[in-house]
Amino acid sequence: WDQYTIVNEPVSSIDLMERAAQRCVDWMESQKIIQQEQFYIFCGKGNNGGDGLAIARLLHHKNRPVDVFILEFGHSGTPDFQQNLQLLHNLPVNIHYLQPDIPLPVIPESVLLIDALLGTGINRAVEGRLGELIQHLNLSGNPIISIDLPSGLFTDQSCDPGNAIQATITLSFQCYKPALLLAENAKAFGIVHILDIGLDPHFINSIQPKYDLVDQALASNILVMRNPYSHKGTYGHALLFAGATGKMGAAVLAAKALLRSGAGLLSCMVPRQGLT
Repeated sequence: WDQYTIVNEPVSSIDLMERAAQRCVDWMESQKIIQQEQFYIFCGKGNNGGDGLAIARLLHHKNRPVDVFILEFGHSGTPDFQQNLQLLHNLPVNIHYLQPDIPLPVIPESVLLIDALLGTGINRAVEGRLGELIQHLNLSGNPIISIDLPSGLFTDQSCDPGNAIQATITLSFQCYKPALLLAENAKAFGIVHILDIGLDPHFINSIQPKYDLVDQALASNILVMRNPYSHKGTYGHALLFAGATGKMGAAVLAAKALLRSGAGLLSCMVPRQGLT
């Protein structure tokens, strides 16, 4: 979707990254999080890390104290990461490089952490120095905002939340990723907010998604107005097997749901003892 927007808007990838970072800072400002005393931003060297560097620069422009921590792997980052790093070097922002042999930073209690280590697209569990850093941040007990996805979380499947950042808030872009809808990942993603970064809406019509999210718009499209003089038999007869002693509330809820979802006639098979 990013690449489609870059080609068809058109917009440069660095400007799209800036747009995403600006939406994150705008959201933090709207929630008064921008008033936080100190921000520690942890960045990998991919484009998610580039988002983190851009957020650091924008926070600095709002006179917020920011420290940036870059996890070193012994190679250069993506072009957009490197460009944002150069922009940040021109500002009085503290940049710390987490070399393999130095201790991980002490994290004061008052600091808000921003996780921009990894974004979407990982294909194996985190390990090594990155795994150590993730555990270090989780054990700090500080609130964490993850950008796009908590680092270490697979985009489209469940994972062991112990191998991922356990975010307080996840600021994801444009749409839900499947991982953000799986209950077993809830410990990792916390409260999710989807930020519209203006990706080209025509992209969705050019693909066939594997999943659909049932929302108000989708539900409205499948509702059909009924003839007020039609017969209930026209709309199907549902048979519900439900309930048990002490559990009849479940049968009542299921019956109401069936009627609301469109069955013309409903019969319920419940245990006799459940009726008393």
